[in-house]
Amino acid sequence: TGTIDEDYTFVAGYTWVLNGLVKVGDGNVEINSESQADQIKADGVTLTIRPGVDVKGTETGVLVVTRGSKLIANGSASAPITFSSLDENFDGLGEWGGVVMQGFAPQFGAGNTGNCHGANSYCNVAGEGGGGVAFYGGDDPADNSGSLRYVRIAEGGLVAGPNNEVNGLTLQGVGYMTSLDYIQVHNNLDDGVEWFGGTVNAKYLVLTGNDDDDIDYDEGYKGNIQFAIVKKSSNDAPQGSNDPRGIEANSSDEDFVPQTTASLANILLIGNTVSANEPGMRLRGALTTSIFNTALVGWDKGCIRIDDADTNADDVADQFSNVSLENVF
Repeated sequence: TGTIDEDYTFVAGYTWVLNGLVKVGDGNVEINSESQADQIKADGVTLTIRPGVDVKGTETGVLVVTRGSKLIANGSASAPITFSSLDENFDGLGEWGGVVMQGFAPQFGAGNTGNCHGANSYCNVAGEGGGGVAFYGGDDPADNSGSLRYVRIAEGGLVAGPNNEVNGLTLQGVGYMTSLDYIQVHNNLDDGVEWFGGTVNAKYLVLTGNDDDDIDYDEGYKGNIQFAIVKKSSNDAPQGSNDPRGIEANSSDEDFVPQTTASLANILLIGNTVSANEPGMRLRGALTTSIFNTALVGWDKGCIRIDDADTNADDVADQFSNVSLENVF
């Protein structure tokens, strides 16, 4: 519990428990000068998790890797690293929080207000997931928050408040020098993986049973997502206001952020009961997206819904999405 303020390793042979919000480093404080940002980077720490380690969260357990620090969680195919709740199965939903990674990569403001940092190398974007998540953002597209390989995140999705939940894997201003490969998010109460700005790429994602969207990006995210399998649950109706889609991006009304740009390729989206009345993908508003070699099955409302953007809150679309599709069926 509390803050990991020096380099630390979760070794095999133990069960590690996240009791409440656990921070890696102190980089999520409000930054008011470039010198303070530089000091946070210099003081950054690394949490290393060895292959095969199980990390379990209490009801309020959340791991927040703050900007300037790193998470190195490199499992293997035969010894993955697993995050889950305290019980011994993986059948739960919203039983703990999730993993939040933050960085100094750019984030663009709602209402087309531009790059957060402006003329400075610091910015302070309040992150979703509760007050303890605090701030992220900066001006370094190549920022490095560590590496996740062969990692499973199950049963998360702590609800901190209305429209303020913890995703299975939350990426807030994470830069492209971060590595994200071979990651499964299972049975998350909110989204599987959500990008808030940043530039980090991801490959080899398995997203199963998540109650809201599986791949969600906005706030000026600029990156690539490739090789993903999405399979929705067939057991229960969506919880609360969840509207589960395989892929969602939003840049309309008060969330108008036309800098959002993503390329997605080689994705299989399998809908089912939980995704009734939803399209497999919804691209909402003025954003740029390219989708290649992607297949969908089992979505009641079809393959993709594309909405134009309302940029002045008058319910009239006045900006077009920029979407290209290739081999999507």
